[in-house]
Amino acid sequence: MVELRLNEIAGGALQEKVNAAFAQILQNMHDPNTQYKPKRKLTLEITFEQDEERTQCNCNATVKTKLADSMPIKQVFYSDVDLETGEVVLADYGQGIKGQMGFADVGITREEIPQNVDPETGEILEKPVIDFRERRQA
Repeated sequence: MVELRLNEIAGGALQEKVNAAFAQILQNMHDPNTQYKPKRKLTLEITFEQDEERTQCNCNATVKTKLADSMPIKQVFYSDVDLETGEVVLADYGQGIKGQMGFADVGITREEIPQNVDPETGEILEKPVIDFRERRQA
């Protein structure tokens, strides 16, 4: 009986390609940015072509993988018109909207934050009156 040993074809090159494809599949399966449900596939195709005398055989081997696609990246954008230039602006919501100010931006220290404002979230617990005009920076 003749055995086909991948590690003996092309000096082990075919075995290396299969191992690399297998590693790709495992990495894809554990990637949190891919969907878990799609099936992954490793395809090994070996073709044999012999000559007319049937004494020589050319062998071509290909290794293919089918991986799960990356999940789409979702983002929410803020869109408005810049009142000074008239241009439409687009900004992604993230750490804050461009131009949005916090207490530190107007020079109010943590100790100066009124007691009716949550210093972590900026939520107004009561309706305060704060005059920011005096603290405006040039």
